[in-house]
Amino acid sequence: MRWRALIAAAALGGVFPAASAVSHHEPDHFYDCEPAGPPQDLLKTKRVLVYFESGRADRSEFVGCHRPSRKQHLLADAADYRMMFASPAAVSARRSAVGYAVRDNGRTVVEVRDLASEPGPWPCVGCGVEQPAPLRRIPATHHPRRKVGVATLVLGRATAVVWTTCRLGGRSYDYALSHYDGCRQTFGATVRVWRARTGHENIELLDKGRNIHVRSLRIERGRVHWRTGETRRSAEL
Repeated sequence: MRWRALIAAAALGGVFPAASAVSHHEPDHFYDCEPAGPPQDLLKTKRVLVYFESGRADRSEFVGCHRPSRKQHLLADAADYRMMFASPAAVSARRSAVGYAVRDNGRTVVEVRDLASEPGPWPCVGCGVEQPAPLRRIPATHHPRRKVGVATLVLGRATAVVWTTCRLGGRSYDYALSHYDGCRQTFGATVRVWRARTGHENIELLDKGRNIHVRSLRIERGRVHWRTGETRRSAEL
């Protein structure tokens, strides 16, 4: 009788796999970080996933997810007149913190948010519940109401941020998806390089000109580097 029990157990094992054999989500596909529809990833690191999920033509939700803890934050929602600059070059992450720029009710601002923090008492993305205040929220220029776009943004240690701006207009805004693609007139237009150091509330203008290479912006060893024409420049953070 014992051999019959062994055969039956083997047959059941073929139909119902053991608990250790049950498949799990891969690290880059956590269930709670997956959008309801086809996403467009803006930033994807080991700890952070930032994407926008568009529904109706007049609504786009920009979501930031802390992948290890599966915590989601609603970074911007076109329905609330918060449109994100959706160029991947305008989104940056350092560990669980993410820096980005939004056009918030006619004002361009830069924000830094810790995606590992509690996102608030909301059960789903887009439920309309207010999110906690970001770690930093600063104007993108000295003139908050000026229509400027954020072309590139890099995040340094302890929420230090550096970004580039240029005039917002023309075809920079995508009406179909309710977001900004940044500055399409990147070379030949007047570009400004801004710095927001740790512990300083005021932003600083580092450079201004028509031959700044916005994609050369980077942070290395506590300094920010960029290229103006053929000249390489840097500043402390």
